[in-house]
Amino acid sequence: MPVETIIPYNDIGQGPAVVLIHDLPLTADIWNEQIEPLKNAGFRIILPDFSRCSAHKTISDYSHSILRLLNRLGLRRFAACGMGMGGAILFDLLEHHGTRIAGACFISTRPVQDDVQERARRGELINALMKNDGPEVREQLVAMLVAGREEQLSEHLVASVRRMVNNYDRDALISGLHAMINRRDYTRLLTTLQMPTLVVGGEHDSICHPHHLAIMAGKLPRCLGTDKLDGGRLLSLELPQELSRKLVGFFLGIAPRRNQPPAEEAEDLVPAG
Repeated sequence: MPVETIIPYNDIGQGPAVVLIHDLPLTADIWNEQIEPLKNAGFRIILPDFSRCSAHKTISDYSHSILRLLNRLGLRRFAACGMGMGGAILFDLLEHHGTRIAGACFISTRPVQDDVQERARRGELINALMKNDGPEVREQLVAMLVAGREEQLSEHLVASVRRMVNNYDRDALISGLHAMINRRDYTRLLTTLQMPTLVVGGEHDSICHPHHLAIMAGKLPRCLGTDKLDGGRLLSLELPQELSRKLVGFFLGIAPRRNQPPAEEAEDLVPAG
């Protein structure tokens, strides 16, 4: 049964709505450097934060929460960008509520499920968190996010990542890990998506291999670009100006489409609890 609570969020700016969906185990603060450029470009930025949402058990729980939030705000048409787990949530939104989405940007996202080793690794993290939510478990998560980029990343950037990971509620983190283990494979969905899309990834991302960019771009019917940036997992922090330019350019390019009326009524979009 979908979760009914309204998730924490920030609502910044005025204009066509853009929803930015963060990765796990990061918070909505991962988008801090993109807020001002998008706001200055004339967009309204909606930033859901799942770091306290322990009741969410599936990827669909997260996407339903976003739809309820947008319905509450009176937003029927929007564009969206998802990073990592946020990309999986965006896939679920597109599958069930695609007529409401004017355009979709995927950052560090892959459509496939975890392999056996990745599932085992997430399971180990869940067990460790359940036994002892000590700093060593959180440090493992930080290490996974910065893997291979230790020499390139500033102390300030790593400290920001560590703060987000440490601020993530333990039960919400466990729920998110479970949701990612059990997420669907969305590869077949790609060819059905008729809205404009953008795919962005990091050349040195140790979690989402860059070859997934080419796979997604080759299957998305209206992919307007696929960009492989010289960064790792944390593109919004590593290359904030470059990523912001790409997001602003993409959303400005599809902005006129956002004035089209939705093909569905809002009450038909979100299943009743």
